[in-house]
Amino acid sequence: MRRFFHQKRETSCVGDVTCTNGCCRSSPCLNGGTCTEICEPTSVRYNCSCPVAFSGKHCETQLKSCQDHKAAGSNSSGLYTVRVNNIQTFQVFCDFNSEPGFAWNLIESFSLSNKGQFQKDIVFYEDYPAISGDAPNWQAYLIKRPYLLWLRNHSTHWRATCRYNTDGIVYTDYARASLENFDFIRDVPTVVHVCRPYEYVNIRGNKCVNCTARTWYKKGDYPLHIDSSYQDGCDFNGSRTDAAVYSEDNFGLYYDDYINPKFRCTSSENDTTQIWIGGNAIIIFFPAVTVKTNLKSCQKRMRIKVKMTGVKFFSVLVLAVLQVKGECLTRNCERISLDLHQDAHLDKEFISHVFHNFVTLNPAQCFMRCIGDCRCLSINYKVKSDAKFCELNEGSHFTNSRFIDKQLWIRLLHTAKKICLQET
Repeated sequence: MRRFFHQKRETSCVGDVTCTNGCCRSSPCLNGGTCTEICEPTSVRYNCSCPVAFSGKHCETQLKSCQDHKAAGSNSSGLYTVRVNNIQTFQVFCDFNSEPGFAWNLIESFSLSNKGQFQKDIVFYEDYPAISGDAPNWQAYLIKRPYLLWLRNHSTHWRATCRYNTDGIVYTDYARASLENFDFIRDVPTVVHVCRPYEYVNIRGNKCVNCTARTWYKKGDYPLHIDSSYQDGCDFNGSRTDAAVYSEDNFGLYYDDYINPKFRCTSSENDTTQIWIGGNAIIIFFPAVTVKTNLKSCQKRMRIKVKMTGVKFFSVLVLAVLQVKGECLTRNCERISLDLHQDAHLDKEFISHVFHNFVTLNPAQCFMRCIGDCRCLSINYKVKSDAKFCELNEGSHFTNSRFIDKQLWIRLLHTAKKICLQET
């Protein structure tokens, strides 16, 4: 083999000379992938070009959902093809960027002007007539139910959004729930309305975290929606800071007399409502954590070791501190170590280094956002009332600090060197 490459280098493989090394003779590319031999003397001797909805070095990975596309390296939201088997595929709109680590599959979207097509006897747990079922769009779209069931098998969460097509994700007028706790696709309701569990609900600025909200959903009665004016024993109060209109409808059913123009889904006839299902493409388990990277050149797994403790404040909070060594690269993997006991500062915060902040679900999600941003040298993790917040800092040493009343805040600071993604 060495003699072969020596001869080829002498010819320089230019003009009409076809370079070959025999590596494609064994047909290493699966699922219809095309093998191309690489004659340059590098460690890579061949490359597989994969058909639509397959990925991997040998096209061995079937892309079954938006989560799979994100894990395989896709990072631009848009239309993608997912594969059911070697023959059947369908298109879905994927959102990769609005929530750290998550990928979302669009299953329904409609404008207020088209609400009449979606107010009928449509429930997701039984067959229904699809609307533009093969062509995702924002104005009038309801996915075909077989496609819905396929995506449900690969999803863990669902969410409702307003005006995603124009505003992206805004956490005002937003709801998110676990399918394990509220599976509106598989479970058949026995009552018309009940307190349903949500991870987060925000309607016109009225919000709650890990709470219940009064939800209507039953075939023959109502399609899926929340009535923010009706608390009746549930945690969510739709009039806590901004009053609901009488019998106000949110995230699905919209009767003309019960529409609130302050709700972003119903501010005008062109405003849209979306329903999504999806899951996390970065898989985190404690105390031994396996993370599937979404970097293009590194479809492998990373190991993360975690040490944890709890701080008891109304509820137990899991806090950890991230230590990362190396330089800021973007194309490989790294071993990362999480250590609680080093450089943690409670009741202090950076007040002049924050360059990005957002609502988060837990400290781990905040850590992963910091890992993915080369500017991030530390984080402030905050809990206020029922809401959790993450702040990403460009600094890692205190230039100013202040005591925070424990009745209002718990803050966790971690320091880290520049984020590094190095081959292990």
